[in-house]
Amino acid sequence: MKTIKKISKDQLVDMLMNWKFGAQPASIQYLTTPEINKFGLEKYGIVFKLASIGCMLGYIYSNSINNELKKQKIDQNFLSLPLWKGQGQRLNPLLAKHISNGKLYISYKYQQTFKSYYFDQNLNRLNENDIKLCLKNSKSNNNNNFKPVIEHRELSIDNIKKMKFKKITYIIG
Repeated sequence: MKTIKKISKDQLVDMLMNWKFGAQPASIQYLTTPEINKFGLEKYGIVFKLASIGCMLGYIYSNSINNELKKQKIDQNFLSLPLWKGQGQRLNPLLAKHISNGKLYISYKYQQTFKSYYFDQNLNRLNENDIKLCLKNSKSNNNNNFKPVIEHRELSIDNIKKMKFKKITYIIG
């Protein structure tokens, strides 16, 4: 039997602030408005992305990188850079706060995308291959030439619609 709980964003933040589960596999469903280029704006207007991903919550980024370095027989002295060029405050391994706008973000290790859909402002589904040509490029900040298998990401709490871990699906609303 599936367990589904409806919780508020404040309850989600409270759950993440008081996390006592260590590193846990999870899935997150989120809705964002990705940045698109001028051509995409003219063709589609505002674009929405609905994605469902698999991730690891509650892990410690620098420990994971140092463990990977150890496997590759490289010195394990990795220290992560300040979050958002010094504009971020790490509240715990799961939560970060952007200092200038006060928004809260969940921190996770990305593992896989289960589903990903793009929609226009009228909620018409868009062809993923077409819309990918309109997305603005994102830049990677790898230290030296080390390409870690750890994909650490931050996602605004405001964008999370569902989260599942320990066999419980939380609907955020």
